[in-house]
Amino acid sequence: MQKGIACGECRLRGRDAFRPLSPEELGFVMRSKSRHLRRPANATLYEPGQGDVPLYTVYSGWAFRYARFADGSRQIVEFLLPGDLVGLPAIFLARMAYGAEALTAVELCEHRGAPMDTLFSDHPGLSRALVQGLVEDRKRADMRLAVLGQRQGPHRVGHLMLELHDRLARLGFAGGGTCEMPLRRRHWADATGMSGTHVARSLAHLRDQGLAVVEDGLLTILDRDGLASLSGYMAFDDPGPRLLL
Repeated sequence: MQKGIACGECRLRGRDAFRPLSPEELGFVMRSKSRHLRRPANATLYEPGQGDVPLYTVYSGWAFRYARFADGSRQIVEFLLPGDLVGLPAIFLARMAYGAEALTAVELCEHRGAPMDTLFSDHPGLSRALVQGLVEDRKRADMRLAVLGQRQGPHRVGHLMLELHDRLARLGFAGGGTCEMPLRRRHWADATGMSGTHVARSLAHLRDQGLAVVEDGLLTILDRDGLASLSGYMAFDDPGPRLLL
């Protein structure tokens, strides 16, 4: 736990995926950052129902948000990649509806240094960029929900593969149809609403059809057009650079 990397020297900030900030906007982000945290894989970032949750930016690694049910099962509702915000609803809600967990070892920028309300009152450009990012995330989540409700196992897995690959490619973390893929079988299962056995069969089907393979922590998309056709995946128009706090 430390102050960590200065916002002006952030290695994410120079990537094309993120909106450049004015000096005043960068000053607000620098004031808001309170510390730089490192958490190991499987660490709980916050629990469902927890209050007083800080806002984080994922600096490195993967995390996810999930819903927990009375029988102990869970549904992963979103994977969080570098640049994504964690805990944003805490600005508006007393308690979190979802939990969040580190999938890999993560580094997080914690924002407790300046009241986040001033983002909306004093920085309209940041507010607009934040809302634009939320709309983009909602559009992606709506399509994933439709696939989960209407399609079979290989379609669900293939859709999630393409979604994650394209998000990573936008960040500059994927190339040639290959990207990091740290999801274990339980993560695939919890994200697609299937059993571990069903996930294994779906992955094998995609491999045997020459569409995609996950091996040694890497996803390789062998036939993008075929995988998109099978899964019903549609790449949305690029809405432009996202906000990075």
